[in-house]
Amino acid sequence: MRIDPYNSKQLFENWIALIDSKKEIDGLNEGNSTLMVSLIKDMKIGRNVSNASKKGERSFTRLNHLRQKLGFVIKKLEIRFLICIFLDLNKDFIQD
Repeated sequence: MRIDPYNSKQLFENWIALIDSKKEIDGLNEGNSTLMVSLIKDMKIGRNVSNASKKGERSFTRLNHLRQKLGFVIKKLEIRFLICIFLDLNKDFIQD
């Protein structure tokens, strides 16, 4: 049995339940919100991990950290570069 002193598992499960009910993250548009949630859900089961890292699911502490960091970066990019949906970006925009 693992000890969870910071209640990371409960915090993550509450966030997932909230997202599943609202279908959107506050402060992000719908496209970027779905992209971020699908990335984090994939990392929870161990899909979107680097080839160099250990295979398998990520810890709840790591998932909470990722969702906070990704949310912050995506919000800042939306404001600074007026990016609507990250899936619509092309190579020319990124390299400029």
